[in-house]
Amino acid sequence: MEKTDAEMQAYILMNDFSPSGNLEAVETYESQINNEEQIEKYYYKIKQSKGIQDELVLIVFFKLFDIWIGLYRLHKCDKELSEIYPACKTRNDQYQIKAIQALAFTRWKQSRFVEAISLFEEMEKLVPPSASLYENMGHTFNSLGRHEKAEEYFNKALPSTSNRGGVLLGLGLLKDRRGHTKEALPICLEAYEWYKSKFQHLGDSSLMAKSGMSVSKLYHKLNQLKEAEKYAAEAVEIFVKTCGETSPLVGNARKELGDVYMDMNELDKALHQYEKAYEIEAIKDNVCLVSLMEIHNAIIKIHLSDEKKKQGLATLQQRFRPYEDVLEKAYQNIKTSLPQDGNSAVYYKLAAELYCLSGNYQKAVTRFDEAMTLFRNEKSCDCSDLIQECQTLYQFAFSKLH
Repeated sequence: MEKTDAEMQAYILMNDFSPSGNLEAVETYESQINNEEQIEKYYYKIKQSKGIQDELVLIVFFKLFDIWIGLYRLHKCDKELSEIYPACKTRNDQYQIKAIQALAFTRWKQSRFVEAISLFEEMEKLVPPSASLYENMGHTFNSLGRHEKAEEYFNKALPSTSNRGGVLLGLGLLKDRRGHTKEALPICLEAYEWYKSKFQHLGDSSLMAKSGMSVSKLYHKLNQLKEAEKYAAEAVEIFVKTCGETSPLVGNARKELGDVYMDMNELDKALHQYEKAYEIEAIKDNVCLVSLMEIHNAIIKIHLSDEKKKQGLATLQQRFRPYEDVLEKAYQNIKTSLPQDGNSAVYYKLAAELYCLSGNYQKAVTRFDEAMTLFRNEKSCDCSDLIQECQTLYQFAFSKLH
């Protein structure tokens, strides 16, 4: 039964909707989706009637933002913050801080780390010493490759943090980025165990899965593949439960598990994970060309392995045709979300090559043509070799149409 406005207001004010870290509620995807639907509807209703300077509207927005950021609704966050952020910047109260933090988190999730650290540094000037802020700054400096600053802020956070697991994870990842993977592993394992003990009374937590993913990647680097498989498989299971099957977190975990299976030479298992990961990467808000191309190339490699080659051209075409749908989803996402430049052209070229393998020569011709146009317009590097490759394959695909 739908809540009245008064009931909805009371429900929102009394509850914490942060996607993880809540020690009083079980973290499930279903609850987040339900809350998103109800609170989003209520937010837009009161925003229209009261305006974005109204305190209740701001309270509800920042509660809704917690849900959106956990579900990686980055387009929604970006769109709404384009109004909320300027409105809150003129205030000298908690909502000014909340708006800066929300935009910083959004930029971080979009991998726009330079903008994120600038916003966090602005926050640092406005708030008292904060372990959570220092941790966020540490992770951001680490992502920027500014390792000394990352270490400085993690160490500032550690003595007073309530999220010891997050700071330990940051220090472990920092050590790995400095080339000390063996020394990084026990630190990240300690972070994983900290989260596990913290949330075991509620069941699984996405924070536990995030730390488990880092542990898996370290084991993978150390070529301890069974351990890497264990932690990555657990992360996939937890992320599906807590974040939903289409979450980018699930996509990242499936890709890592696929990479582990590839190195174990378990190609069918690898292919299953890559196919699931591809579907997620193709539609996510913050589409990443590198991840798309890595997954794409891994799938191609598996299908063109010696064992698969023996099955003949007709069988291979049948194998590649099911990927046409995900290629189209990725294409539409890239067209609307990313600059149409040489980077996008590389993916279009890969897609065209797969269309050749699936026997869809008309689509191949179209994508090769788009790729060549973008390569010709690219000024940052010499794309003549890529253009030549496209021309050769274009002519092959075109000949199959006539």
